[in-house]
Amino acid sequence: MKQNRKFVDDVKMNIMLNKHLYNVRNRKVKPNTKGSYSYCYYFGDHVLLKNMNKTEMTPELQERLSNHFLQRKNIIDMVKKDLNVNTPTPVCCFFGKFHYYEIQEKAPGSVLSIYYPSTARVLINKMKNVLDSSSTPEELENEQKISPAEAIEIGKGVFLYNINMQKQLKNCPQTLFDKFVRDFRLLLYSGISVDVSRAENFLFDKEKGFSFVDLEQSSSPMCKMSHYQIAQTIYSAFNNFTQFFPYMDAKQIKIILKNMDAIYEKVYKAFENNKLEFTKEEQKILLERTQSSKKTIKELEK
Repeated sequence: MKQNRKFVDDVKMNIMLNKHLYNVRNRKVKPNTKGSYSYCYYFGDHVLLKNMNKTEMTPELQERLSNHFLQRKNIIDMVKKDLNVNTPTPVCCFFGKFHYYEIQEKAPGSVLSIYYPSTARVLINKMKNVLDSSSTPEELENEQKISPAEAIEIGKGVFLYNINMQKQLKNCPQTLFDKFVRDFRLLLYSGISVDVSRAENFLFDKEKGFSFVDLEQSSSPMCKMSHYQIAQTIYSAFNNFTQFFPYMDAKQIKIILKNMDAIYEKVYKAFENNKLEFTKEEQKILLERTQSSKKTIKELEK
């Protein structure tokens, strides 16, 4: 790669981009984790993303990806400036012959919970710097399968991660939850899509609070969501604490569930502090959610 090639306007970013691309392309570094379609490499305050599958970067595809990058960057800039929401900024992108690379700011904190088995495998093998080699969509589907030999190990690793994160959430100031609900509501009303399908889209730092990852312009009218629909969506952001229950024992599950009730209570308090309005029936359902784990624990004890 020519080191004097101009990628972006900022000279300092050009130097960093050259260095990181060289290390990634020459396999001098291994991915730290991955999302649905990209490997993620951590470099200090930044994350470099590289698409997994080889795809010929035709001029048409490059233009489409460039436009999408700029559109997303404009959205993020607006979200941070006008709404004061914590989210990492896309910095720059680059096209190889078969791969798309993007550098983003690294959001402070850690993911709320583990969603992908690959992330769990990295978690329990981080001292060995091991990442599974899945790269195609078919392999990613198979990746969801956990062998009996590693089930207990993954269950234990994720349990330890979850209780540590839950402890931080339980002990943090209520104001951080208040801002989380406030930010969530503002994003939805501003037409920004928030993906709650996996907790890895949310990071938490005990000082800076919650950060949102992978924000996109919504294709549906989010601004028409009721307060009750928003509340249910926000609760869903914490669902993945139960993702690896099949690989945990009853004692581990009970601890996670008890902590979930305490967290849901703080979330509900944030609804009140943000003056979300519910009908009596909606309020009843939401309050029951803050104690739902008690019922599950009773079932486990039978």
